[in-house]
Amino acid sequence: MTLDRLYTEVYRALNENLELIDIVGENGVYDYTPDESVAGPYVVIGDFDVRPGRLLNSKEKEVTFSIHVWSSNYGRFETMDIGNVVDDGIQAIWGNVFYFESFQIIHDVEQWVHGILTYKTYIEEEKIQ
Repeated sequence: MTLDRLYTEVYRALNENLELIDIVGENGVYDYTPDESVAGPYVVIGDFDVRPGRLLNSKEKEVTFSIHVWSSNYGRFETMDIGNVVDDGIQAIWGNVFYFESFQIIHDVEQWVHGILTYKTYIEEEKIQ
């Protein structure tokens, strides 16, 4: 799998998750952080971090990526609910290919609550583009 395909599959999994779209709306999945004029809730595909993998011959790479959940509702329940829906969709892409790392929820500026889901997977080095 290439890094491009990995990103595309994550983006597609989020946009085709009907339960998620029901919560955040048809335009609620972004590959950038929108400005403050965009009302929550919405989801942002965050950074991808590529490192050496588990193999000694360096033919694979470990890829860690984040998905950010933003809710403008005061409180953490909406962020937790959306995070669970996102996780179900990510895990459904290829079964056990993505390893859940963490889900951090913080109270951000004003009334915004920010959830950060982190995942890890492995791809072969020669296929990274």
